[in-house]
Amino acid sequence: MDVSIIIPFYQRKADLLRLLQSVQKSLLLCNSGIQAEIIILIDSPENTIHELEMLLSEISDLHSLCTFQVIYNEKNIGVAQTRNKGLALAKGEYIHLIDQDDEVHPDFYYKVSAALQNHDWVLVNGLFQFDLVQKSQKIYYLKPALTLQNFVTDGFLRSPGQVVFARKLKQGKAFISVPNSAGADDRFFWIQQFALNPNMRVSYVLEPLYVAHIHNENFSADSLQLYQCCLSIWENWDFKELPIPKNWVNENILALKYILGKERNFKSFLAYIRYKFKLNRMIRFFIKKVLLS
Repeated sequence: MDVSIIIPFYQRKADLLRLLQSVQKSLLLCNSGIQAEIIILIDSPENTIHELEMLLSEISDLHSLCTFQVIYNEKNIGVAQTRNKGLALAKGEYIHLIDQDDEVHPDFYYKVSAALQNHDWVLVNGLFQFDLVQKSQKIYYLKPALTLQNFVTDGFLRSPGQVVFARKLKQGKAFISVPNSAGADDRFFWIQQFALNPNMRVSYVLEPLYVAHIHNENFSADSLQLYQCCLSIWENWDFKELPIPKNWVNENILALKYILGKERNFKSFLAYIRYKFKLNRMIRFFIKKVLLS
């Protein structure tokens, strides 16, 4: 497998070091079966080259396993546009976009590489690690739920690093950002991929091979912010150019407006109930609370 690992970086150097150390362990276990390039995009101008050089020196073995690019943004452009910059630079056959504060299991690239032999898009299960309270929670998805409709009508994937995909897939306008909102750009990236590539071959890895760290500085810790970002993107994005049924979009907009208290009426209440008690959501809840506890 030839993969480009794209890492947007803002602050928290200790998190970036932990991520790179986990990538190093995983690539080592592949026994040279993977050609990798790592693209680190610095979206924090106050971080100096010297500081990053010191950090990268702590994972010197990683340099023998892959090639490195470290790109500094001249000004802060946000995570969505930084990811787009990484996509434009990537040369690998496959793409792995991963947040700086997450990490991969030692078996991650070995198992994903095997799954990509016959597939274009691979989703890996994992764990939420809540750093403040030292508690973890399993992330569990069901393969039948990997559909365009569920990506449109549900806040589905929780971290972009759970997915490795073929660069050949059409990506539309890539990651979308709207003013004063952040945190849901990856959801709409997947919506575009599933809408533009209806015949892509999707695979699913059951084992929890990924850790998404939740702390008070990342977007995933604030559900209301994620809901607001989703609503802002729907309201500012011309989704009509994609083959998405309008009723799916309107249903999600109504549910989001109800959750955020922007529109509370009978119609939005029904949309919220259908959103809250979707079958795949209830099954995931049952598996997480009963079978995996």
